[in-house]
Amino acid sequence: MMSHTNHPNEGVRAPLLRSSSSRVSIPTDDTLPPLRDVITQVENTLAQLAPSVSDSIIPEDVVKSTLAFGGFVSVSAALQAAQGASKERAQLLAVKLVERIVREARLTDATVEVNEVLWVVLTKQSNLGKRELSALEAALQVEATTFLSSEIVSTFVNDIWNEGNQIDPNREKRPTNTTPTSGLGRLWKKVLNHLERWRTPRYQNALIIIVALVYIALYFFIVNIVEYMNNWPSVLEWIFYLFVFGEVISELQEIILNPVSHFTTLSTWFILPPTALLFSSFVFRMVALHCTSRMQMIRHLYTSYILLCFVAPFLFLRLIVWLDAFETIAKIEILIGKALRDSFWVFAMLVVTVVGFWQAVYAIEVDENVWTVLKVLVMGALYAPDFDATTRYDPIPNTLLFFTYLFLVTVVLTSLLVASFIASYLSIYPSLHGIYLLSFTRKTLAALHSGDDTGLIFPPLGNLPELIFVKPLLVLAYRSSNLHPFDTARREKWAKAYNRVREAVWILVYLPVVLLVSLAEVIYNLFDRLLGRITRFILARRSSFDGEPSAARGGRDTRDLASVLRGNPATASSTSFHHAGSTNNHYYYYNTGAGGLTTPQIPNDTLRKIFDVLDRLENRADAIERRLNGIEKQLGGAPAQDSDAEDDGDLGPEGRFEVETLQIDDY
Repeated sequence: MMSHTNHPNEGVRAPLLRSSSSRVSIPTDDTLPPLRDVITQVENTLAQLAPSVSDSIIPEDVVKSTLAFGGFVSVSAALQAAQGASKERAQLLAVKLVERIVREARLTDATVEVNEVLWVVLTKQSNLGKRELSALEAALQVEATTFLSSEIVSTFVNDIWNEGNQIDPNREKRPTNTTPTSGLGRLWKKVLNHLERWRTPRYQNALIIIVALVYIALYFFIVNIVEYMNNWPSVLEWIFYLFVFGEVISELQEIILNPVSHFTTLSTWFILPPTALLFSSFVFRMVALHCTSRMQMIRHLYTSYILLCFVAPFLFLRLIVWLDAFETIAKIEILIGKALRDSFWVFAMLVVTVVGFWQAVYAIEVDENVWTVLKVLVMGALYAPDFDATTRYDPIPNTLLFFTYLFLVTVVLTSLLVASFIASYLSIYPSLHGIYLLSFTRKTLAALHSGDDTGLIFPPLGNLPELIFVKPLLVLAYRSSNLHPFDTARREKWAKAYNRVREAVWILVYLPVVLLVSLAEVIYNLFDRLLGRITRFILARRSSFDGEPSAARGGRDTRDLASVLRGNPATASSTSFHHAGSTNNHYYYYNTGAGGLTTPQIPNDTLRKIFDVLDRLENRADAIERRLNGIEKQLGGAPAQDSDAEDDGDLGPEGRFEVETLQIDDY
């Protein structure tokens, strides 16, 4: 079925992954075929699948041969080959490849955690020295929602969101992994561990939300202050204006670096208008406070205050942007953006209609102000028509024009707008969860790579100290790299200095937020610990009355052991296989007790024996079923098929089922 493409290493299977001392790495380029060859191979394989094979089924021999040909590169290749009619099959093939790579890596080295393997397989580029797409980047490029919806991939993306690059097995370990002996050393380790968590996308998103709430609080303080038009700005007002400057700089950076994508994103229009209004309000206020004329000062201050008041609705709309990490809010944003984009033609027709009737009515009402005519038409479109103002001078033609205008706008165009919104909703709703996973994965990867190696970002107003103290150091590092392109030691020295300065500036700017979140976590942990003790006490009391052992005492949950060992997490019970908050993500070979207590890991030899038992039981169950079918046909008067008799090779003489005893050492 596979039509191999010739490459230098054909016939010699490249190692999928290399692991040593709990550090997982990818093979070198000379052991991997070119990515283009693997993509071609996958395309040919999918094209040669029999039409009778369902799109939801990928034969096991296809998975094995694809993996043998391309190694871990096959995952990214399968996703990049997801085009046209074979898109669904290519995504399912990619999921099967990931599961098989993880299984083989765990059988080869049981000390390697699943997330370490997935980090290399899904986030690393295929060829060293070349900028190829990683598996997750390829999934985003082709919008592989089926691949991202699979449990193993979606769980890994959630782990990246929660832990960031801390799960990278090849990342330089920080000194927090040492075990201090003194009390001061243990306290310092806790502080460092807490700061490490702030490098994750989850905590960085929490930082954005907290800064946004401070921003809104300062806005409400300023807009409701009585002395706005009389006094020089206070300290809190200057802090608010620093936030505004940070927003302006952030928007200018986005416009310069990504102008097209920035203006075509819905969130831009929730951010850009209030930023422009706030900056204009600040400019008018500064001009007013430096005016020599009292009348001019009052006029400019009034304009500044009016612009400041206009910002309030936009700030509440910006909550959608700040909270888009939550699934419900993100789906609302997706629906609104889709509906507005699909209904753009209706708004264009509305503008054309208003302009046409504006010209017609103004031509008849020559003595009326042009803006008064436009105001009447706009109010009519908003279901508040003013017939007296329209028919004041020439009632008959103006009445005809105005009634025609109201019918087109309030009946025809409104109906088209509602129909367009409904069509957009119906078209996107079945795939809404997949689109959300695309958005969440894109946000996770962007947050992962936004803070360089430190994983730290600077939302406004923190981007101002970053611009002053951190960016110049980055410019000097680039300049040194260009002057000494082959001096690796100098480049690493500059990189370490840049990371240390960035971390120091971040801690100084956001230290109040860090302390606030630390206090909240301490209170939550104390409450959770107290609640756990109360729960264990209640369970112990209940078990003493019932005469049964308490579930909190642990014990192995073997109800789903077969499904767990076979790598089918969807069929595992809620108390086994994997917990989202656990750091021991042993997807296939780790189990937990009924009370959440972990049980020992199963050795590889025992696993292989269990797999053999499961396979033999499967074959013998099929043989028994075929034998029973043959007996049923004989009892019904129909002669048994020869194939049934031939298939009874797994049964003993005279159709008896022989049970083989397999000794498995206790683990």
